Amino acid sequence: MNKIICTFITVLLGFNMFVNAQNNKNVFSATDSILLLKTTKHKGFGLIGPSGVGDLYFINADHNSLNKVFKIPHNIDSAQIALEMLDLVGYYDFKKSRKDTAALYYWLGNKDIDITGFTKHAGIKFFIAVLKGKSDDSVVLIVDQNNNLDFTDDTWRSIAPIQRNSTASLIPFRYEIFNDSIILPASSWINIGVDKNGDILNCISQHVSASFFIDDKPFTIVVNSNGGCFDYYATAAVTEEDGKQKDTLLFGDILQPGEYLKLGNQYYRFHSITKDGTHITLIKEEHFAEKTGTQIGMIAPDFSFNSIDNDTVSLGDYKGKYLLIINVTACWSRVSSYKHYKDLTEACAGNLEFLGIDYSLKNLQKPIEDFNLKGKFVIAEDNNLIQYSYRPDYSSRVCYLINRAGRIESKFEIGDWEEYLGRFTNPQL
Repeated sequence: MNKIICTFITVLLGFNMFVNAQNNKNVFSATDSILLLKTTKHKGFGLIGPSGVGDLYFINADHNSLNKVFKIPHNIDSAQIALEMLDLVGYYDFKKSRKDTAALYYWLGNKDIDITGFTKHAGIKFFIAVLKGKSDDSVVLIVDQNNNLDFTDDTWRSIAPIQRNSTASLIPFRYEIFNDSIILPASSWINIGVDKNGDILNCISQHVSASFFIDDKPFTIVVNSNGGCFDYYATAAVTEEDGKQKDTLLFGDILQPGEYLKLGNQYYRFHSITKDGTHITLIKEEHFAEKTGTQIGMIAPDFSFNSIDNDTVSLGDYKGKYLLIINVTACWSRVSSYKHYKDLTEACAGNLEFLGIDYSLKNLQKPIEDFNLKGKFVIAEDNNLIQYSYRPDYSSRVCYLINRAGRIESKFEIGDWEEYLGRFTNPQL
């Protein structure tokens, strides 16, 4: 049955892609079941905001024959090269399609791989290369912007503190992705800088937007990627509805593939975005009100968990009440999530019921003592149901407010609790 459904959707998508391909203006009818949106790419993260940054790992240029693959300026001393992977899945699919079992492991520091034979035909162009070296005792960075394995035709840059929200220092570059057996050219922007510890960090900073009409009503949605490919950890949000532009986005406005965008009075599932970000597919959903999940407006997933006190906690215990499910984590933040938990539970006591979730009991035991935390806690580590529903990430700090009707009323990061729970701190509620 599942195979039949998948085949039907694939055929339907193909038909709609053919029809919508004729529609370069992104104009649709409310009766259309599938919207294929053509996008425009922009530098920076846009309203959705920045994603994470990662370290650049540099290797001496004479290591693994790097200096035979890349052309390095003769007046650069102590040259080191780092490679940032932009299409990991595509890279290995490409290697597999060539029946080439040798992987480009040197970017992880493997000392035994000679990469002299690795050229643009071996998948090296799925990376962005960055050179660090010295010139007149000053440290300089060079990005292989043309992706031609040649640093001599690129701009030299000094190292400055990384500015994640700024577009002023973004560096444009070209690369390639591997999609359905085809190598496609791509372009983006990279942000490079140092943190307070002097480590060199980077992030790919790009997003796409699609402006379109449904029955003469204008909408705009944006999609961010966490890396060089838009189908990897994509997030989407509606930024314009019926001609009204949003200045900011709430946490609950930002959705992932499989979740539902509200466009007017209708919901559309964020089905997919192409790897290169050129097209977004939305599928109309007629029965959103019947859906169960953790998206705002959905029926809250039912549960029955054992607490750390060995009693059973179920959603039914809170019928007719407001319940706040609070994820806490031992992972670092400027203000500990355990401190936020203590503050909000004390401020909202009597107006909300609380259920805390941590990943492991080992992480939770000391904060309970240090902060004198009260309330019921459950552990996600060995409970697939918790991980599937209310804690999909190891270090989650997300809170879910379930209303008296058993639906998700809001969701937010624990550090923003005062903004979202102000009315529950009122003793007159």
